[in-house]
Amino acid sequence: MTSIIYDISALAAAYGGAEVFFNYQNASGLTVKLITNIGALDQYLDANADTFYTADVSFTTFEHDGNTYARIQTFLNNAIVDQSDFDLGCATVQNIKNRVVFDKSAVSVYCDDIWVYTYSFVTTIWPEETTISLQVSGADVFINIINVELADPREAVYIDYEATTDSAIQSIIQQRPIQIFPEIARANTFTYSTVRDSIDAHHVVSFEEITQDNSQLSSDGLVYYRDVGVANSDLTAAQVGLITRLYRLSELDNGAVRATKRIQQIAIEQRQIVRVQSRFDMRLQIADLLLFDIIVTSTQRHIVDEIIVQDIQLDLRDGGYSMNVSGRRRLS
Repeated sequence: MTSIIYDISALAAAYGGAEVFFNYQNASGLTVKLITNIGALDQYLDANADTFYTADVSFTTFEHDGNTYARIQTFLNNAIVDQSDFDLGCATVQNIKNRVVFDKSAVSVYCDDIWVYTYSFVTTIWPEETTISLQVSGADVFINIINVELADPREAVYIDYEATTDSAIQSIIQQRPIQIFPEIARANTFTYSTVRDSIDAHHVVSFEEITQDNSQLSSDGLVYYRDVGVANSDLTAAQVGLITRLYRLSELDNGAVRATKRIQQIAIEQRQIVRVQSRFDMRLQIADLLLFDIIVTSTQRHIVDEIIVQDIQLDLRDGGYSMNVSGRRRLS
């Protein structure tokens, strides 16, 4: 028996998910089995039961009537609780790209980027030190083995072609604090916190600082999603004081606390807005970091600052032109 063992980090237990990738070189009749220490309960058992069973998954190929099939089985304490066969659509398979996903209370299997199998448990328990081993009888028949921590198992969001841009974007981001940047060839970049290029400001005509209230501010956030969590902002507490706020992110399975921390960070940064009028600069884009190292002509005040660009307006008239930029002050 050949066994290769991978330790999924303790962080995976916090998310309740993991992925394993491997290429299976076809050998009809041999079985690759993923053995875990993840505790699970079958569908017909009480979710409040005290005894949990270790969940394993096996993958094998076999030929029938000239076609090659993949057979996937789910085990609890080495007893088969579910089985499914999938026609791979060809007579002989030389190399199959496999992906096995453990997503909280379900396990799914993909072959060559096609979903072929899912089994849902009533509930699961993720140990702090989660382990997954791959076992196969005889010689090795799998290569390119990779394991990763699973932060969000959703494969894709399908959007009606007739949907408006706003509703389409909302379907994609699903309450996450996503920033959307335009790219070339009509593409968009979706990100939490990416800052683009650092650009030096030049020929600055005016520099205005504004401090304003922000309803999104909180030093202590209670996060309501599929679970309940807490997100703290020490920066907000130091600058503004104790502010408690409830964040409802009910569509998120995981990553909600991280998303809330990002909301808090942007909110405290947007409390201090800088507005600048300067000569037109073609290099500048939304989310660039605009750097200031300038001296005010009249007062000889030396301004050293940096802002994350949020808005750019161009003023072109009578042969003259200027650019008005506003952004939030970058805070660590």
